[in-house]
Amino acid sequence: MHNVVREHLEGYLEGRCTSAQMEMIQNHLAGCPECRDLLEQIVETSHLIQVLKSPSPDLEPEPGFYARVMGVIETRQRASFWNFLLDPVFGKRLVLASLALVVILGSFMAATSPEPVETANAPEAILAAPRATETAPSENMERDRDVILVQLATYRE
Repeated sequence: MHNVVREHLEGYLEGRCTSAQMEMIQNHLAGCPECRDLLEQIVETSHLIQVLKSPSPDLEPEPGFYARVMGVIETRQRASFWNFLLDPVFGKRLVLASLALVVILGSFMAATSPEPVETANAPEAILAAPRATETAPSENMERDRDVILVQLATYRE
C-alpha cells in the first residue's frame, strides 16, 4: 500500500476526508490495482466483522459479570508446590527409586566390605596382647602401675 492511501485510509473509509483528499485517493486507486484490491479486502473484512457482532442486546452479559468472573479467578487457590507429593504416580516412582537405591547400595556394601577381623575390645585382651615395645617389669611396681593406667586411659582403636 502506498503512502497516499495509507495516510488517509481511515478517514476515507469513514468519510471524514476533505474533498481534495478524497479526489487524490480516488485518482490513486483508479491507477493502482494493488491498493484497490487491498482496499476491497479491508472493506470486505470490515463487513464480515460487522456481521459477527451480536445483533441483539439480550446476548450481552449481565452487569457485574466480568467483576464476578475476575473475583472467582482471584480467589481460586493456586496449586501448591508440594501437591506433586500427593500424586499416586509420583509415589510409585519414589518407592521404585528407593528400592533401586537400596539394592545398589546393598550390593556395593557387600562387594566392598572387608573380611571381618576378630578384635578384642575387652580390657583383659588389650592388656594380654603383646606390645611392640615389650619392656621388662622393673623393680618399681608403683611406677609400672602408673604406666599401665596411662596406657589404658589413652588407648584408642
